[in-house]
Amino acid sequence: MQYVTISDDAFEAGILKQGVPAAIAEGLTIMTSAQRNPAKSYADLRAHKPEFEQVKFADFAKQFAAVYRGEAQGQSNTLADH
Repeated sequence: MQYVTISDDAFEAGILKQGVPAAIAEGLTIMTSAQRNPAKSYADLRAHKPEFEQVKFADFAKQFAAVYRGEAQGQSNTLADH
């Protein structure tokens, strides 16, 4: 098998053609681009200086479920959001 590098546009067009929803295709394209260019990912981390805290899984699950059901406000914070 031969590895062939394709452009982000070609990658996204290919997965859209296979029926992947546009919003998911866009996020996957951003993530694969970040894998090829990790310096951009680290620059984003340095620019935004995330603060990490200890969260018990049970507490996370309750908060996630409430946001998922639309009972609370929440926002993701990923490379695909920037």
